[in-house]
Amino acid sequence: MGFALKIAGVNKEQRAEFRRGFEEAYSGKANAGRVVVLSGGVKFNPISIPHTDAQFLESRQFQGEDICRYYRVPPHKVGDLRRSTNNNIEHQGIEAVQDCLLPWARRLESEADLKLYGPVRRGKRYTRINLDAMLRGDSNTQTSTVVQKVTAGVMTAAASPLRGVADDLRLIGAHVLFARDVPDNALGVPVHRIDQAWLDGLQHYSPTWAGDRPRRGEDGFRILATSGTTGEVKKILLTRAMMDRRVAETAVTQVFAPARSPRGISDIGVGSLAGIQLAFLCWTRAGTLCSHDPRGTWAQTLKDLEIDLMITSPYHLQVLLRSLPEDYAPDPELIVGIAGGSLSKPLAQECRRRLSPYIILTYGATETGSVTVGHVDSLEGAEDSAGYLNPWARVEVLDDRGEVLPPGGIGELRIGGDQVVEGYLDDPVGTAEFFKDGWFYPRDVGVLTAEGRLQVLGRVDDLMNIGGAKVVASKLEGLVLRLPGILDAAAFAAPDEQGLDAPHVAYVCEADFEIAPLEAIFTDTLKRPPRLMRLDAIPRNLMGKIQRNTLRDLVVAAA
Repeated sequence: MGFALKIAGVNKEQRAEFRRGFEEAYSGKANAGRVVVLSGGVKFNPISIPHTDAQFLESRQFQGEDICRYYRVPPHKVGDLRRSTNNNIEHQGIEAVQDCLLPWARRLESEADLKLYGPVRRGKRYTRINLDAMLRGDSNTQTSTVVQKVTAGVMTAAASPLRGVADDLRLIGAHVLFARDVPDNALGVPVHRIDQAWLDGLQHYSPTWAGDRPRRGEDGFRILATSGTTGEVKKILLTRAMMDRRVAETAVTQVFAPARSPRGISDIGVGSLAGIQLAFLCWTRAGTLCSHDPRGTWAQTLKDLEIDLMITSPYHLQVLLRSLPEDYAPDPELIVGIAGGSLSKPLAQECRRRLSPYIILTYGATETGSVTVGHVDSLEGAEDSAGYLNPWARVEVLDDRGEVLPPGGIGELRIGGDQVVEGYLDDPVGTAEFFKDGWFYPRDVGVLTAEGRLQVLGRVDDLMNIGGAKVVASKLEGLVLRLPGILDAAAFAAPDEQGLDAPHVAYVCEADFEIAPLEAIFTDTLKRPPRLMRLDAIPRNLMGKIQRNTLRDLVVAAA
């Protein structure tokens, strides 16, 4: 609160003299708290907002709330954050979509259906305003939901968790939808409702044997979705013959299931190719396929279920190792199969110390099946090694002109063999881009030695061309991940202030992390100013591969 002193009957010089005397007597720390004595007709006038004016300001706030209430808009959407917190802001955003936008979206969709398609074609075509992007949860919630769906086998490893039912139907080219509840909008395919009446009807149904159906190798076995790190979903049709070869040839290696009746588990998900092959491998050897209960810990799962075979990716392995208690006793009989990326030397050492020394490395893709395999001990000293070529796989390394390089040369990989599919289902453009003359081009960069040992250095997109020099993203990530307090990291190229690509690092760290050593990696190793982005989580697909395009988009959006 401020104040003013009123003095009557004095001239300009007397007022100035009074001001100097008053400031000397009552201003400054030394005079704080002294009692002010006013004499000679001096009056004290406080400067404050009258109660009537204060009530006017409160009424103005109420007017904003009243307008929001009329249009069913949460106040935080117009900048009023008085009742919003970090704990409820996400749910308030969801309420804004459900209570405010969704009714209008339904009206607009119905109007568009009527005027665009008419009463004849409305059942075959429809309009949909996609609000999925506004209903996304936080990254932890999204990840937890996807992991549970994959673990339950209801979602394939690379399927997008945010697509609507209509998007999924178009993706797989479905002819009929089986559902408990019939969707509001027409989906373009018949809907078979699975309700209690249908289930009750089954009790009175007498099935009729249609006879044996001949088992043909060209029969479709399963459609898998794959997106790699691009996020663009593609479909792959595996036939019975293809799946038989992949399971049989994997079993031939004898490294994944030396036990007669293995007890296997995968934290990648049974909907992925690795998960499917693990299931068949266990069943063909009279074993047991187990599942991790997300309500418990991995330490409990491994011990209680007596797991002796586990398939995981480097990223998921890193997360699992962090979750193990300090007193967890490693199991030397546990076979740890690594798929979905190269295993760094520090992570391999940590796995030996905390989980098991029996580590098998593999390299492959949904399009190719297993390409390499090798025990980590036989690959000692070969950083980024993916194993030795399987007898049924062919790998060549190409230079920038598409010419085959001699052993030891660094270039783009292409893969051939009887496990490679012919192309993507219903996608001639994608097939032409990634499949040529019987070869699959995974866009990976690597080295193949004369002994048949393959090293995968990263993806073509991971090679950062910085000022004419090639920087491998995984190498930079390895330096960052060695720093104490770093939980996860991703290196990627993004435009700088001049629009030229420059190396960036996104990182996840502990609360007390000191950033100076991280900055030193840029200044000392790369000789460049640090460009860092701290995140709560690194965007990855379900195989744990970094989605660098997403990180680049974040930098571009923030510029």
